[in-house]
Amino acid sequence: MMKIKCLRSEPEIFDPIHFEMGLNIITGERSEDSKSGNKTNGVGKTLCINFLDFAFLSDFTKNKISKIPKEVFSHSTDVILDLELNEKNITIKRNITNHGKPIIYTNGIPKNYEKIDEAKKYLFTLLYPAGLDFSFRSMFRIFKRTENTGYDNLTNPDSNQGKDISPYLYLFNFNINEYKKVSDLSGKLQKATEYIKKLKEEIANHDVSIEEAAAYVNDLKAQLEAINNAVENLTQDKIYDTISEDIASLDIKLEDANLQLVSIKEELKKISNVPEYQDIPIDDISAVYNDLQDTLGEFIVKDIKKIQEFKNIIDQFKNKVLKQRKDYLLTEKDKKIEEIKNLSELYKRKISVLDQSGNLKSFKTSLHEQQSKKREYDEISFLYHKYEIEKNKKANLATDRNNVLINLRKNKEENSEILKEFQETVLEIHEYLYGNKRASFEIEIKEGNRSDQKNFIDFKMQIDDSGSARTEHEKILIFDLALLFCPKTQERHIGTIIHDGAFEGVNETTKHQIMNWLHAKQMNDEKFQYIVTINRDSFEALEEKGDFSFKLNDFVRAQYTKEDRFVKQKYIQKT
Repeated sequence: MMKIKCLRSEPEIFDPIHFEMGLNIITGERSEDSKSGNKTNGVGKTLCINFLDFAFLSDFTKNKISKIPKEVFSHSTDVILDLELNEKNITIKRNITNHGKPIIYTNGIPKNYEKIDEAKKYLFTLLYPAGLDFSFRSMFRIFKRTENTGYDNLTNPDSNQGKDISPYLYLFNFNINEYKKVSDLSGKLQKATEYIKKLKEEIANHDVSIEEAAAYVNDLKAQLEAINNAVENLTQDKIYDTISEDIASLDIKLEDANLQLVSIKEELKKISNVPEYQDIPIDDISAVYNDLQDTLGEFIVKDIKKIQEFKNIIDQFKNKVLKQRKDYLLTEKDKKIEEIKNLSELYKRKISVLDQSGNLKSFKTSLHEQQSKKREYDEISFLYHKYEIEKNKKANLATDRNNVLINLRKNKEENSEILKEFQETVLEIHEYLYGNKRASFEIEIKEGNRSDQKNFIDFKMQIDDSGSARTEHEKILIFDLALLFCPKTQERHIGTIIHDGAFEGVNETTKHQIMNWLHAKQMNDEKFQYIVTINRDSFEALEEKGDFSFKLNDFVRAQYTKEDRFVKQKYIQKT
């Protein structure tokens, strides 16, 4: 069990906070929002929890104390936490300058840690026996919720994606190793699926679908065996079948290219038949015009200017349109001749291996065909072989994962008494708060239906009128308290819960009822430590009405106002 005793600093930048067993309340009044656009600190009720978390070896870069200006919180200031871990007096000392090298005192004996992970490991061994496959911080996180995001998800108290639920399963005595196996197998299954997809794409790049790949490989193998036999026996005639299709394909391509070349030449011939442009002197045109006018009289109505315009139109058409088309066709003609030349060379190489009777006469060519077919066969058969291996591997991984899920279901059955007792605790709290037992709790082990599936265990909890943001928040409070007070889960619990802003967003009745229920537990000599921050102004009306069964001030360990802040001053946070 853990008991937090005191949070302090050297030199003293905030008043020490002394904690007791049972209820520990930290109050603050609401701080006005900054109108300048710069984010300022509040009065300090949440900030003191951040200091507490820093002392518990949280990541400094993700802690809000990293945003405090140096002139307000010197980097050499030690944050000190005194606590008791399973009857050992522990003091943790840490500052910003050396935040990765804390000092831990055990019964007054100090030890400097060069690596923060080693310090975490030491604290974890004080709390729990060796062999648990999760860390001190992963365990500590499930007992602490922060304002704004901490009450959004039952088993994700700090709203981080993909966080390990092993600590929760440990409280219910589940086999953590089996849960780890599920996660590990799921990761491998997803990688196998991605690799299979990649192999299918590579096979498709050879113009072969995965459905026809096996038949295609078999055909390639048969062709290669025929070539190998031909080369081995020096009887090349068997290779004919393997290259005949290539020759036929080349015949078609050559015929098509020659037809296109003929078409180009015909069009060029038509263009060349258009008379070449000749520069006729204007005087000659005028003489011809006069002769025609004398002969034909009224039939000639165009004057010399119009004849000249007609001549210019013809010249423009010939020079711009026909010349452009001719240039294009000449370029295409050269390309087509080059294409026919290349196809002819390839055709000659293919056909040269055949004599008039159709038998192979070029041993060198047969070796070339052998190497070509072997290369194609090796590539596709290798890819398909890997595909088959990965497909079988994926099937085996899916089977192994399902077997582990079966083991977890058996494990759930073995722990049915724990789950039953936990639900009874949930119902006890629910009845105290709402006057009925219309609630439930179960841990569901899901089927492994998808290869990319990551979530296999769901903590399902229902309370009266579940669904609204308010009741979801209250459900999480009930869940955390049930973990703390259920005798079966209490055995593995650290005995402490830290709730920052626990009652923001819950109804007025729930606020005082939960506090009264906790106070009753304390008066019944239950061993627990509950640390909660509250906005004092939201409780004033309840206090005035006498809704609390005790005096709140008797359990207030620190209270902060605009005039008396946690760090004694207002500041603008660093960005």
